[in-house]
Amino acid sequence: ILWKDGDYYLAFRGGRVDAIRVADLPAPLHFLVGLLRYRGLPLRDRLSALPAFTEILLSTERHRRRYDLRTFRDWARSRGVSERLIAQMLDPMIEGLMFLDCHHVSSTNVLFDLHYMLRDRHAARFGFFDGGLSEKLISPIADHLRALGVLIRTRCGVQSICVRDGAVHDIELASGERRRADAYVSALPLHVLRRVLPDTARDHDDLAGLWCLEPTPIVAAQLWFDRKVTTIADLLLTPGCIFNAYADLSNILTEHAARKGSVVHLVLAPALHLMSMSDERIVREVLADFRDVFPAARDARLLKSVVVRSPEGFYRQYP
Repeated sequence: ILWKDGDYYLAFRGGRVDAIRVADLPAPLHFLVGLLRYRGLPLRDRLSALPAFTEILLSTERHRRRYDLRTFRDWARSRGVSERLIAQMLDPMIEGLMFLDCHHVSSTNVLFDLHYMLRDRHAARFGFFDGGLSEKLISPIADHLRALGVLIRTRCGVQSICVRDGAVHDIELASGERRRADAYVSALPLHVLRRVLPDTARDHDDLAGLWCLEPTPIVAAQLWFDRKVTTIADLLLTPGCIFNAYADLSNILTEHAARKGSVVHLVLAPALHLMSMSDERIVREVLADFRDVFPAARDARLLKSVVVRSPEGFYRQYP
């Protein structure tokens, strides 16, 4: 994993790029001093976050869970955080992390994340896999398991999971074969797991909560340009655009290092309203917003674009 320092790059329409630079100081001064040094917002807006951040820093887990019934925007405004700081800094950060905006996400989820970030100067770092997920993560895990004597069978779809007396009894494969084990671990996507579990699983205390989670769609876009459109080698956040969190992979990943042009990967969230759009329209709107934010891209030729949709890629962290 290629780790970044945890600085927050904020890019705005018209070509302005600012950075909240994490200070080389013990927590929580690393972030608070970085915020106070940031010149992209008036001092009054930056100071408005200090009471809220102090409460988060000193809070207990029980205290943070008290606010699950409120959206984070409501909680932040009740603590005096300015609308401008929410819109320009917190909203794009939360959208990129949780795929919901401040007006819809539960306070509790954001409070836990900010608590970690304020207590540990390394908790806010961004990491990029320097290669494919299968190559860098899944295959090494599989190789390690095989070295321990584990047999991995692929292309064995699960047809159903049999639950008896509050425990998994066996699993039925798509071939009709049934398998029993001492213990079972599911790595299935949640919407698939719910489909293969029996209806009686809803009455099981440890499983009933699976049916309370609501999926939220995710859309990602990748743009390949014929030239460099930015030299920033980190995650970027932008408020008020169709995308919010993105990076130029040609400045970060080894596989793209020799390219003369940029490869920009963008997260589009919340994405429910985008699912019915054609790929062509999504690319057109992404490109228009991106060229507004990065003027260097206005003369660049788009060589290739890819749009990936995950209808149930994440779960809504609603109040």
